[in-house]
Amino acid sequence: MAIPTTRAELVEYCLERCGHPVITINIAPSQIENCIDDALQYWREYAIDGQERTFYVHTITAQDITNRYIIMPENIISVINIFGDNPGSSSGQLFNVDYHITADAILGLTGGGGTGGVSGYFVTKQYLADVNWLMNPAPPFRYRMHNHKLHIDTNWETKFIVGNSVLVECYAYIDPVVYSSIWGNWQLRELAQAMVKRQWGDNLRKFNSVALPGGVTLNGEGIYQGAVQEVAMIKENYIDNFGEPLGFITA
Repeated sequence: MAIPTTRAELVEYCLERCGHPVITINIAPSQIENCIDDALQYWREYAIDGQERTFYVHTITAQDITNRYIIMPENIISVINIFGDNPGSSSGQLFNVDYHITADAILGLTGGGGTGGVSGYFVTKQYLADVNWLMNPAPPFRYRMHNHKLHIDTNWETKFIVGNSVLVECYAYIDPVVYSSIWGNWQLRELAQAMVKRQWGDNLRKFNSVALPGGVTLNGEGIYQGAVQEVAMIKENYIDNFGEPLGFITA
C-alpha cells in the first residue's frame, strides 16, 4: 500500500507487513492501537523529527499567582527559558535608560555628534546586559512533562501582574493531527510494525507447538523473539543515529 497519511492507514500498513491478508494475524484491534501508541510515544521522545523547538505565550491569571506555577499544554516536553514582564523593572517603559543609550548611539553612528562608533555602541549594550543580569537576574524554574506544571521560583506577588504575558521557550511534540505526514515517517512505520509483530507473537506463543489441520504447527515463540530483537535494534538505532545531539560540557 501507499505511504500512510492517517492512523488507520498505519494500522493497515503494519498488518500487511506482518502478512495480512495472506495469513490471519491473531491480534485484537485494541492491541494494535496500543502498539501504535507505544511506537508514537517512543518516536516522539527519541527521534529528532518527533519534536520541535517552539514558543508558548501564557497570560498570567490570579490562579497562577495563587498556585505559584503555570499549567502548560500536554504536548510540552521540556522548558528551555522564560521571558516575562517584570513590574519592578523599567524594561517595559518606552523611555527607559536602555532607550536613551540606544538613541544616543544611533545619533553617534549617523553623524549626530557622537564619537563612540560601532564598538562603543556594542560595549555599552553589553555593559547594560551585564548590569541587568546582576541587578535583575532571571528566576530559576522547574518543569516536568508528566505534571505539566511550570514552577517559577520567585515572588509572584511582586514579579507578576494579572493580565501580563509570559513567553516560554520550549520543546513540544509535533501533533500528527496537524501534520499527517508523521504517520508516514519511515522510523515510526518500522517501530510500529515491529511492535505489532511482537504483540502477535506474544498472543500465539500461548498456544505454541499446537498442530493445526494440514500439518501446520504454530511457532509463536519464534515470531515473538524475532520481533523483540527487531524492536530493540530499532530503538538503539533511534538513540544512536536519530536523536537530538548531546550538548558539550566543559570543566
